[in-house]
Amino acid sequence: MKNRGSDTYAIYNNVEYRLVRVGNIDKLISLDNSNNSIELQRGLLKYAYQTRKWASVKGCDAIVKEEENEVMILTVRPSEDVKILEAVEVEKGMYEAKINKYDIELLWEERYPLHGYLFPEDLKKTEKLDF
Repeated sequence: MKNRGSDTYAIYNNVEYRLVRVGNIDKLISLDNSNNSIELQRGLLKYAYQTRKWASVKGCDAIVKEEENEVMILTVRPSEDVKILEAVEVEKGMYEAKINKYDIELLWEERYPLHGYLFPEDLKKTEKLDF
């Protein structure tokens, strides 16, 4: 199963949802795998934020693009990290490395406000993740 390394979430009526923005609609999708959703006109939703997952491996920090089974695909910045992680260029100046998840030393998520929405006050901006 593939998991993305970043996503967008919203808080509505004190419940967290995955947020998909379609035109002038904010679609809130339940996180409980029930596929229940709520559609709101843009502007009615108050709290929303984006996430980005990071991994540290061999002393390099990189953005997690995808996870599938035992492999993480990392987006690597053009630097010495490309050589260390044996990353390949997938687009001009963009590098990716496939890493066995058991080689990951640290995994964390950064959260930041989605443009035009408030960031939930009680939410940590950075959190270490288990893997």
